[in-house]
Amino acid sequence: MALTMLAVLLFAAPFTCAQARSRLAPADEYFGHLKMSILGMRNELNRIRGRVDGDNAHADRQLGLCADVENAIEDFGSKYPHDTWLSGMTVDLEYIYAHMHSTTAHERGEHLLAWVHDRFPRSPMEEHVRLAFERRR
Repeated sequence: MALTMLAVLLFAAPFTCAQARSRLAPADEYFGHLKMSILGMRNELNRIRGRVDGDNAHADRQLGLCADVENAIEDFGSKYPHDTWLSGMTVDLEYIYAHMHSTTAHERGEHLLAWVHDRFPRSPMEEHVRLAFERRR
Protein backbone atom coordinates (compact mmCIF):
# COMPACT_ATOMS: atom_id res chain seq x y z
CA MET A 1 0.00 0.00 0.00
CA ALA A 2 2.79 2.45 0.93
CA LEU A 3 4.60 1.74 -2.34
CA THR A 4 1.43 2.42 -4.29
CA MET A 5 0.96 5.78 -2.52
CA LEU A 6 4.59 6.67 -3.14
CA ALA A 7 4.24 5.81 -6.82
CA VAL A 8 1.11 7.97 -7.10
CA LEU A 9 2.85 10.91 -5.40
CA LEU A 10 5.93 10.60 -7.59
CA PHE A 11 3.76 10.43 -10.69
CA ALA A 12 1.59 13.41 -9.67
CA ALA A 13 4.40 15.72 -8.48
CA PRO A 14 5.51 16.91 -11.94
CA PHE A 15 1.91 17.77 -12.87
CA THR A 16 1.41 19.72 -9.65
CA CYS A 17 4.59 21.73 -10.30
CA ALA A 18 3.51 22.38 -13.88
CA GLN A 19 0.13 23.63 -12.68
CA ALA A 20 1.77 26.03 -10.23
CA ARG A 21 4.09 27.35 -12.93
CA SER A 22 1.24 27.75 -15.43
CA ARG A 23 -0.28 30.37 -13.13
CA LEU A 24 2.62 32.65 -14.11
CA ALA A 25 3.09 34.01 -17.59
CA PRO A 26 6.26 32.89 -19.33
CA ALA A 27 8.66 35.68 -20.23
CA ASP A 28 8.51 34.76 -23.91
CA GLU A 29 4.73 34.98 -24.29
CA TYR A 30 3.25 38.08 -25.89
CA PHE A 31 -0.07 39.80 -25.24
CA GLY A 32 -2.48 42.24 -26.83
CA HIS A 33 -2.55 43.54 -30.37
CA LEU A 34 1.01 44.86 -30.06
CA LYS A 35 2.25 41.49 -28.75
CA MET A 36 3.91 42.87 -25.62
CA SER A 37 5.79 40.66 -23.17
CA ILE A 38 5.24 41.11 -19.44
CA LEU A 39 8.62 42.80 -19.21
CA GLY A 40 7.72 45.01 -22.17
CA MET A 41 4.48 46.04 -20.46
CA ARG A 42 6.34 46.83 -17.23
CA ASN A 43 8.97 48.87 -19.11
CA GLU A 44 6.35 50.78 -21.08
CA LEU A 45 4.40 51.59 -17.90
CA ASN A 46 7.59 52.90 -16.28
CA ARG A 47 8.37 55.00 -19.35
CA ILE A 48 4.82 56.43 -19.54
CA ARG A 49 4.73 57.11 -15.81
CA GLY A 50 8.00 59.04 -16.07
CA ARG A 51 6.57 61.13 -18.90
CA VAL A 52 3.34 61.80 -17.00
CA ASP A 53 5.14 62.70 -13.77
CA GLY A 54 7.72 64.82 -15.60
CA ASP A 55 5.29 66.79 -17.78
CA ASN A 56 1.90 66.70 -16.11
CA ALA A 57 0.57 69.50 -18.30
CA HIS A 58 0.97 67.30 -21.39
CA ALA A 59 0.30 63.93 -19.78
CA ASP A 60 -2.73 63.30 -21.96
CA ARG A 61 -0.41 62.83 -24.96
CA GLN A 62 0.36 59.39 -23.51
CA LEU A 63 -3.25 58.19 -23.78
CA GLY A 64 -2.67 56.16 -26.96
CA LEU A 65 0.29 54.32 -25.43
CA CYS A 66 -1.79 53.64 -22.31
CA ALA A 67 -4.55 52.11 -24.42
CA ASP A 68 -2.02 49.75 -26.03
CA VAL A 69 -0.65 48.68 -22.63
CA GLU A 70 -4.18 48.29 -21.27
CA ASN A 71 -5.05 45.99 -24.16
CA ALA A 72 -1.98 43.87 -23.39
CA ILE A 73 -2.77 43.80 -19.65
CA GLU A 74 -6.32 42.64 -20.30
CA ASP A 75 -5.10 39.88 -22.62
CA PHE A 76 -2.44 38.91 -20.06
CA GLY A 77 -5.04 38.89 -17.25
CA SER A 78 -7.44 36.73 -19.22
CA LYS A 79 -4.74 34.08 -19.71
CA TYR A 80 -2.88 34.33 -16.39
CA PRO A 81 -5.28 35.79 -13.81
CA HIS A 82 -3.10 34.66 -10.88
CA ASP A 83 0.19 36.05 -12.12
CA THR A 84 1.82 38.17 -9.44
CA TRP A 85 2.76 40.96 -11.87
CA LEU A 86 -0.84 41.60 -12.94
CA SER A 87 -1.88 43.55 -9.87
CA GLY A 88 1.10 45.90 -9.93
CA MET A 89 0.75 46.66 -13.62
CA THR A 90 -2.97 47.35 -13.22
CA VAL A 91 -2.38 49.73 -10.31
CA ASP A 92 0.42 51.48 -12.23
CA LEU A 93 -1.85 52.02 -15.22
CA GLU A 94 -4.61 53.30 -12.95
CA TYR A 95 -2.10 55.78 -11.43
CA ILE A 96 -1.21 57.04 -14.89
CA TYR A 97 -4.84 57.50 -15.91
CA ALA A 98 -5.63 59.29 -12.64
CA HIS A 99 -2.80 61.79 -13.24
CA MET A 100 -4.04 62.80 -16.65
CA HIS A 101 -6.39 65.74 -17.01
CA SER A 102 -8.76 64.53 -19.70
CA THR A 103 -12.20 63.05 -19.34
CA THR A 104 -11.08 60.24 -21.63
CA ALA A 105 -8.26 59.27 -19.26
CA HIS A 106 -10.62 59.20 -16.31
CA GLU A 107 -13.12 57.13 -18.31
CA ARG A 108 -10.28 54.70 -19.14
CA GLY A 109 -9.47 54.52 -15.41
CA GLU A 110 -13.11 53.71 -14.65
CA HIS A 111 -13.06 51.07 -17.38
CA LEU A 112 -9.93 49.56 -15.87
CA LEU A 113 -11.53 49.47 -12.44
CA ALA A 114 -14.66 47.83 -13.90
CA TRP A 115 -12.49 45.25 -15.66
CA VAL A 116 -10.72 44.39 -12.40
CA HIS A 117 -14.06 44.21 -10.60
CA ASP A 118 -15.59 41.92 -13.25
CA ARG A 119 -12.56 39.65 -13.60
CA PHE A 120 -11.40 39.58 -9.98
CA PRO A 121 -14.41 40.24 -7.73
CA ARG A 122 -13.66 40.50 -4.02
CA SER A 123 -9.95 40.00 -4.65
CA PRO A 124 -7.19 42.00 -2.97
CA MET A 125 -6.35 43.39 -6.41
CA GLU A 126 -9.86 44.84 -6.81
CA GLU A 127 -9.69 46.51 -3.42
CA HIS A 128 -6.19 47.88 -4.05
CA VAL A 129 -7.11 49.35 -7.44
CA ARG A 130 -10.39 50.79 -6.12
CA LEU A 131 -8.68 52.49 -3.16
CA ALA A 132 -5.90 53.83 -5.37
CA PHE A 133 -8.42 55.27 -7.81
CA GLU A 134 -10.49 56.88 -5.03
CA ARG A 135 -7.39 58.48 -3.45
CA ARG A 136 -6.58 60.20 -6.71
CA ARG A 137 -10.02 61.67 -7.42
